Amino acid sequence: SHSMMYWRDGKESNTFFGDGGSASSRFRFSGEAKVSPDFAVGFVYEFGAFDNHLQGMTQNGQYDKGGDDLGGQIHLRDQTVWLKHNTLGRVQLGMGSTATDDLILIDLSGAAIATYADPAVYNGSFQPRVNSITLAGKQVLPAGTTFLAGTWAGLLNQGISFDTDRRNHVRYDTPTVGGFTASVAAGEDNFWDSALRYAGEFSGFRLAAGVGYSSDQEFPDKGSFRTGVKNWLGSASVMHVNSGIFVTTAGGTREIDVNNTLLPKGVSVGLGDPHFWHVSAGISKNWTGWGATVLYGEYHQAKDMVALNVSVTGLGSLDVSSDASMWGFGVVQHVDAAAMELFLAYKNYSADVSASTNPAIVGVTPIGIGAHDFQAVIGGGRVRF
Repeated sequence: SHSMMYWRDGKESNTFFGDGGSASSRFRFSGEAKVSPDFAVGFVYEFGAFDNHLQGMTQNGQYDKGGDDLGGQIHLRDQTVWLKHNTLGRVQLGMGSTATDDLILIDLSGAAIATYADPAVYNGSFQPRVNSITLAGKQVLPAGTTFLAGTWAGLLNQGISFDTDRRNHVRYDTPTVGGFTASVAAGEDNFWDSALRYAGEFSGFRLAAGVGYSSDQEFPDKGSFRTGVKNWLGSASVMHVNSGIFVTTAGGTREIDVNNTLLPKGVSVGLGDPHFWHVSAGISKNWTGWGATVLYGEYHQAKDMVALNVSVTGLGSLDVSSDASMWGFGVVQHVDAAAMELFLAYKNYSADVSASTNPAIVGVTPIGIGAHDFQAVIGGGRVRF
């Protein structure tokens, strides 16, 4: 898998080359043995391999030392053993996907290489460039003169994707009954999650969907006043088989637990109610004879990924919130004879951060910070073998 990305951040522009964003290069070793007609055991070793990655690129070199080359990287993605019984279900043990991994990525369109429910995989390490700053409604900073603290990933997903990270775990999946499969997993550092998935076809439509819940009580690090996170997440995709018209949607909400006992007396802190939703729609048809051609448009909104409420008894409160969005369109061409996908996509990112105090500080609050739109044209492809 490899891609080329031309980007503009409001002041600078450049063209970078690399893996990704949603489809990094990888290879795997796997094996399976039949113990009996109903019982099988197996293993998976999977590695990611890339010289640079779109998600790690940035315009100022903070992460990649001045450009688009991160240096060669090979990393472990999956190291699991499993046992499967046709009647009793499947048990998996090792480092890999828990019950909610990929749950926001269910997509029947065949365009997943180009449209993705976590758009930070394309520009997450880039810093937003400030377009305007207003104090009490008056602009005080000309456009494009400085960077907004943090990254686009922070504005889109708090820097931690709603697509659950792989980790050491034990997982159980039920047999599929009526198109439904239930999963539950427990991992190290007080993590557990569960999910329910469905896949089926009826009345000329294909449908796939999933919903799940995860709880991580060591998020994001030990010793922080942030003591845990709980996620509700899911996605659904439907396609009309004859016409190829499809709609795919995903969403999630995050609750962050805060230990206010670590703060001074009379001070309390909240971290908002971060949530997102994503939708893509289009048509998938084999017009060329090579394979399906997928035309799509997409929209993503992320609310309060940067959010803070600080209340001080006797003084008042400070509230910070954010609103980030992405829209885009593109085309994916499948070449079935070569197990290849080629794509070309355009994405436009925008974001605003606001802050207010109660009581208001005259002449200062509310404060508004607008990020300059980040635009990207991305083309590339991958070959499966």
